[in-house]
Amino acid sequence: MKRLWHGLMTMAVCLGMFAVLGTTGIAMADVTPGTSREEATALPAGELVEVTFTNGNEAYWFTFTPAETGWYTFSSQGDDIDTRGWIYEKDSEEDPYYNDDAGEGCHFWIQEELTEGQLYYLLVQTYDDDTGTCSISVEKTEYDNKLFAECDMSSNSLRVEAGGSLTLHVLAECRQGNIAYQWLDPEGNEIPGETDNEYMAENVTPPETYTCVVTDDYGNVVHVPVTITLENSLSAYAEQEEVDAAENSEVTLKVNAQCDLGTLSYEWQFCNDDDEYETIAGETKATYTFTASKDQEYRVIVRDEYGNDARVYFYVEILGDLKLRKADYIDEAVA
Repeated sequence: MKRLWHGLMTMAVCLGMFAVLGTTGIAMADVTPGTSREEATALPAGELVEVTFTNGNEAYWFTFTPAETGWYTFSSQGDDIDTRGWIYEKDSEEDPYYNDDAGEGCHFWIQEELTEGQLYYLLVQTYDDDTGTCSISVEKTEYDNKLFAECDMSSNSLRVEAGGSLTLHVLAECRQGNIAYQWLDPEGNEIPGETDNEYMAENVTPPETYTCVVTDDYGNVVHVPVTITLENSLSAYAEQEEVDAAENSEVTLKVNAQCDLGTLSYEWQFCNDDDEYETIAGETKATYTFTASKDQEYRVIVRDEYGNDARVYFYVEILGDLKLRKADYIDEAVA
């Protein structure tokens, strides 16, 4: 199981480790890698060794002897090439620590607990016909168990009528060891006996937020908040999703929305050049009127008083002299 996790680490994890082991501030070592196990050269801790692969499946060998027992991270960085790494214990050719793509891009990344004074071999090889230059490094690091936890329920499944009940579920995983759970009530108090990844919330008065505290054997902790909202039958739709407009003409977008209880609020936004939505100050009604100057995407977030929301999208297209509406094309074809 321990070795299996080397191939399952996510890119987010890898980028985080790359920030630690990146080239900034780390010296380049003057080391020529060996081309066989017998010719392996020592890999210095905390330094980078440059390696150039000129042929596909080319392999280089290094040795490493830890100065103290602990966790060490081996990785490659640099060109966009696919590297693989194997770590062998002294005089052993079986059951090595192996990784293919857990590093940045397609680079290898291995973290293992090594013993002081023990000789280890590192084999680095490219995949298939990949060639290029990269840097190899080994660094003593704190053990990272890659504890991950989240609520794997959709927002729609977290809705309940007032006074109702709902089973909450948390998904968690780590590289090795045990995972423990403790549920907290909306006031932040431990709920006695609720130490599983599921919890049945009863007599709910939405909105309420329960929290699952997830821990592993290494002291890592993840808090997973789970918010239950009222089943309020909130619905919203655009009166007209796509709007054609002349340049500098006045346009009004309108959303129709309703719910069972309480009042609704509105937040209008536009999509910027980075494909991110920005809030339009002061636009908090069911309609938004403005002067259209360019093709633009908009959306409105409709919220009720119980934590539910609905998002409705609009697109405004500016018609130039040579642009025709879709209906014009249809009319012309029919004629």
